[in-house]
Amino acid sequence: MNTETVIKGLETIMADNPFDDRYKAVDDAIALLKEQDARIHRYEYVFDFIGIGFKTWARKIIEGSAEADCETDEHGRKTVITFRMI
Repeated sequence: MNTETVIKGLETIMADNPFDDRYKAVDDAIALLKEQDARIHRYEYVFDFIGIGFKTWARKIIEGSAEADCETDEHGRKTVITFRMI
């Protein structure tokens, strides 16, 4: 089962009972799932984009010929990963 299937099922319930107050939670769930699904697709694109380079560095780290440092800015909003050969 995937998010799209769940959303379609919930939307079907809402179409049959659009004015029933008990289905407010269903409507909220649909909105949340759509928001999360969009966020997941955005990150999947980013990981696909950087994946080739990241896999190369990951292999070097596992072999022991490279290392990675992760630093977060003072607000915790941005993380920078620096790779280097050792």
